[in-house]
Amino acid sequence: MDWVETTGKSIEEATDRALAHLGVHRDDAEVEVIEEPKAGLFGRVRGEARVRARIRPSGPRPKRSRRSGGREERPRSNAPRSEKPRAPRSESEPRRDREKSAARRQPDGAVKAAPRSTKSPLKEDTMAEGISLAEQGSIAKEFLEGLLASMNIQAEITVKELDEETVELSVNASPPTELGVLVGPRGTTLQALQEVTRTVVQAKSPSRTDRILVDVAQYRERRVAALGRFAQQVASEVVETGEERALEPMSAADRKPCMMHCPRTRTSSLDLKGTTLAALWWWHRHNWTVNNDWLPRVLEESRARGFLGPNAIEPHFTHSLGFALCWEEREPAPPASFLDLGSGGGLPGLFLLDRWHCRAVFTDSMVKRAKFLEEVLNWAGAPDNGTVITGRVEETARMPELVESFDLVTARSFGPPAVTAECGVQFLRIGGVMIVSEPPDDTDSQRWNIEKLAELGLSAEGRRRHGAAYQVLVKTHTTPREYPRSIGTPRKRPLF
Repeated sequence: MDWVETTGKSIEEATDRALAHLGVHRDDAEVEVIEEPKAGLFGRVRGEARVRARIRPSGPRPKRSRRSGGREERPRSNAPRSEKPRAPRSESEPRRDREKSAARRQPDGAVKAAPRSTKSPLKEDTMAEGISLAEQGSIAKEFLEGLLASMNIQAEITVKELDEETVELSVNASPPTELGVLVGPRGTTLQALQEVTRTVVQAKSPSRTDRILVDVAQYRERRVAALGRFAQQVASEVVETGEERALEPMSAADRKPCMMHCPRTRTSSLDLKGTTLAALWWWHRHNWTVNNDWLPRVLEESRARGFLGPNAIEPHFTHSLGFALCWEEREPAPPASFLDLGSGGGLPGLFLLDRWHCRAVFTDSMVKRAKFLEEVLNWAGAPDNGTVITGRVEETARMPELVESFDLVTARSFGPPAVTAECGVQFLRIGGVMIVSEPPDDTDSQRWNIEKLAELGLSAEGRRRHGAAYQVLVKTHTTPREYPRSIGTPRKRPLF
């Protein structure tokens, strides 16, 4: 999991914001204090506290070799070394050491580098490679066999590789009645069993493991079929009655078959008694496309790779929707183009792109996250207008093709107000809008300095509430060419 950096008036406030962004408890996160608030005159506090946090790694780290001390072997240089006095050899020096020393010298006295001996790979290198999918299945099968034996359950376990990254373990018995205890109500026990099995395999392989599924008496297959029938039934009722239906929260595994069996129609269309499937899912109430599950799949993958917190993705939809509503209450039509500062796991930029289908540019300084965005923009069902730029935004903002080229700039957890305003203003054309997510419990009206914003060419319209809080800024005149300043300067010496 990558580090998330947040600020606040105190270290506790900055920590709470970081934990809220990650969606984890304090005990499940690693927090480091980068900068503490400085004491000013008469006890007042100057500056903000800055911390960085990440989700605590679940798997053990690879062990370091005691011989190497965990340090990488440095390449030897062929440049001649300065002569240093050597201690005289004792007569008791081993013979093989004297032979090695003689072998390094040629007849003319030139020193020749001795050939390196072929060593076996270090232990950490071997462990970093991980174990094969078949070995993971064997470990999982051995664990399940021991668990069933301790529960006095007679069953057969089969291992099947579904694809290159997925292995499924099926537990079957004849008759299967005694396996009900492994399934539990609505499959909750089976889900827990799968997580425990995955944890056991991860303990044997510190590197990233593949996807491990556990099924008992074909329960998952029967549940997918049942959910499909249920989704079709509810969809038919919604279409016939024109009334909304709210479904209870579901896991990603249960949501997928429901979406696959929904009728192929758009929720924004007004045929079929004026209402279609807008109530099947809460996001369908906002002109969502039922037959395109590209964005849910993207966010699930983003969460799996550690770019989003481990909690449900629905709150991320809600938060991203607030950016859209802030724009749409000002302009009914979508923007011609927008830029997402520090896209990270893809929000809110991917949400807005899928909603508006306009030109979108995603910026991120981390190559790993930028490659992820490029990958998902090439998935089936992805809009065609997305572009990813890798690099520091202080440099990106000076690219001629991007200066004053966008109607909208969005920022979600990009940085403090002064940093966000300075780094994002050059992208906006005159009259463009910058929408920045605000801390939910922050009521400080001095976060955005009116005079300094005017120096950048911005005017604050004020905070908006759409579930979460958002600051709306409008560009009123051209920004001086010296902004943004050089890399790191906006954060080290903020304007306000």
